[in-house]
Amino acid sequence: MRMWMVDTKILCKQHLMGEYREHFAIAGLMRLKRRFDGYIRNNLVEPTAITNRFKSIREEMLSRGYEPKKEFISPDISYLPEEHRNYKVNVQSSLDDLLGRCPECTKRSKTIN
Repeated sequence: MRMWMVDTKILCKQHLMGEYREHFAIAGLMRLKRRFDGYIRNNLVEPTAITNRFKSIREEMLSRGYEPKKEFISPDISYLPEEHRNYKVNVQSSLDDLLGRCPECTKRSKTIN
């Protein structure tokens, strides 16, 4: 599970749709009050941004003509330790990882800005 936290326009269809689905998985774990130590340690999740990031992903999907159907219910993150709750994904590291894996995202990134 991962929140890339990069500009949504960079994400290829596979990564855009993948992050969309992963938000539901992350929120599900939060509803179960699961620990996020590993996700935080590996720069994968930014708990305070989950709802706004989901909205950004959804808006990008709509702009590309996709039809997201599922309703997202914002999870309660208050159970997380403060340092996890307030963790911020290192966007540059995340971008480097994404572009190192995906030629399509790399191609899209060159058309942004």
